[in-house]
Amino acid sequence: MNNHLIEGPDALRAFRKWWDGVRTLNLVLDYKAPVLINWAVGVGKSCNLDNAIEAAVQSGRFDLVVVLLPQREVQRERRWVRHPPPDITVVDLKPRPSELCGPQLNKQWAVLEVRGLGALARRDLCTQCKNKRTCFWLRQYGKALQGAKVIFANQKHLELDARFIARLKGWAGAQNVLVLMDEASFVTKNRKIIIEHEELERYRQVLDFLRPQNPALGGNVHNLKLLMLANTSDLRRPTWSFRKLSLKQSFKLQELGYKQFGRKFSNIESELDLFCHSDFKRREKTGSGAVIFPISPDLGVDMMIYSGTIVPEFLAYRLGMEVANPFEGYAFTHPDTSWYNINSYIGTRRHFWKHAPQILDFFAALTARRLAEGKRVLLICKKVFVNRCAEGMEQALARLGLPGVKVVAEDWREVDLDDPKVIPLLNYGIIGINLFQEFHCAYCLTGYYVDQDAVNNILQDCLASDQEIPIEIGFEGNPKRRVARAANYKDRYTNVNELAPMALREQELNVVMQAVGRVRPYTKPREVITFQCDVIPEVPEEHVFLSLGEARAHFEVKTRKEAQRLKTQELVQKAKRMGLTQRQAAEKIGRGLRTVQRYW
Repeated sequence: MNNHLIEGPDALRAFRKWWDGVRTLNLVLDYKAPVLINWAVGVGKSCNLDNAIEAAVQSGRFDLVVVLLPQREVQRERRWVRHPPPDITVVDLKPRPSELCGPQLNKQWAVLEVRGLGALARRDLCTQCKNKRTCFWLRQYGKALQGAKVIFANQKHLELDARFIARLKGWAGAQNVLVLMDEASFVTKNRKIIIEHEELERYRQVLDFLRPQNPALGGNVHNLKLLMLANTSDLRRPTWSFRKLSLKQSFKLQELGYKQFGRKFSNIESELDLFCHSDFKRREKTGSGAVIFPISPDLGVDMMIYSGTIVPEFLAYRLGMEVANPFEGYAFTHPDTSWYNINSYIGTRRHFWKHAPQILDFFAALTARRLAEGKRVLLICKKVFVNRCAEGMEQALARLGLPGVKVVAEDWREVDLDDPKVIPLLNYGIIGINLFQEFHCAYCLTGYYVDQDAVNNILQDCLASDQEIPIEIGFEGNPKRRVARAANYKDRYTNVNELAPMALREQELNVVMQAVGRVRPYTKPREVITFQCDVIPEVPEEHVFLSLGEARAHFEVKTRKEAQRLKTQELVQKAKRMGLTQRQAAEKIGRGLRTVQRYW
């Protein structure tokens, strides 16, 4: 139930003014738990995030503020990234500048990075680079972070390094760290780590070769042999440990391993460390000898997560800790926004190809109408259909008398989005892009659905295979809705069964709402049409269409055949008013004589 309805610009303005950076930061101090800021898209999460960063630094309660963002483009938009204060050390961690490395070095980097051979790559590849003296990337980690007060970084770091926050804390020399996260896309990433038997054997051989010069490595060699011989029961003992290698030893190991095995060698030092810190009850050994275990990022407790779509209970499950939800019961709406949903199978991947002509004709007619009204339209579809939708919409708009309209599916910053002949097309999965806030309409040309594996990847990836529960996903009800649940009735009272609908929502409907949210429907008057077989809370019952035909009837959009018939009738009647004979009319309008007689 919505106890707090923030409706319209005046209420929104007052809400934003009250929840300044200081009040938001106090939530972390009050709850002593990760805090979810689940305001709807467009309410002001990004601005509040900037204010909270400033408040955290000025409060003196934290030595370091780490801000994790989903995309580099979003990271560049942050206030202190664009204009860092002169008296505060602000670090903007940037990705490796691949455009400066060049295609040849990039190709080699791709091989070494994925194998955990970063130190070797920096020595052998960066020394060849003509930009090595001016390259920022080589000097932005380690000692360069000493004394940093605010660090901006991509959430990708958490996927690659579960202990990333702890490393930043050590490099910066900080004690109290606040983590601020924009969106929570990291929670949907699979957490299972797999170390293949061959990787263990190669790593052991190289480590064994280094042992004569480094006797202390003997313990690691011994434990590796035990690890390779262990079964699942052995892995689930809590006593596993591996000695941490020095920087010199790690570099020597990477150098020797790559020299001996080439691309087949992987530096699994980090994976072995994570194995020792993993939940020992969920480790397992496969029949091929691979070691598999889940790992959760070490984020700390002082944390705020800004996400307008994630289900709080599911976030708590993925974090493995209680999450405070101070804005439970808040709802944000604009009274002039119109939400619609086409609840039909024809928007699914299986059926879209067959029904694409009639679907694109409908949306093209609606788009043409809105363009004539001076409005801007944003199109959205599943990635696999981008080319088909772009070409089909351009062709359909041309048939409606709008030649030259260009549907742009990428590089939106490179085109003039104010040009009415430019219509942007996004694919589902886009988040954080703020280029379309002034667009009036968001039309989903297809639905967005995932398979069972995608749901399992974020539902049971933290479990060993012998602890997993089979799930099923299907459609039921009228209007149709997606359902995820335990496949076996005996498992219907388990935690997995309870969480399955939340995992499905995170993977499907939340992705859709993020996409249409680019036009800010919660805070500005917008027209949104989704194409989902699901119950969408924002859509009133009278705006749920069970077929494309119902949508056509509501918007008074004709099919292509009906439109052609009306056009022919109009041309025939015009020729008749001009005093032409039926035969003359047929020649003039390019139709057969029988057709002219039918509409005479």
